Amino acid sequence: KDYVQTKEKIKKLNAKANEIGDNIIRYCEDQGFSRVYGEEYSVTVSNPSDL
Repeated sequence: KDYVQTKEKIKKLNAKANEIGDNIIRYCEDQGFSRVYGEEYSVTVSNPSDL
């Protein structure tokens, strides 16, 4: 029984986290930031020795 309750809690928390994430993404898009994910994000370095 506790296990089922815990699973339900986790489901609710995940839904909440997704909602917050969506809100952050929406906010960023409103501010004119484009969405950035891991490897799709490339940085242009004018001088490679700066790395």
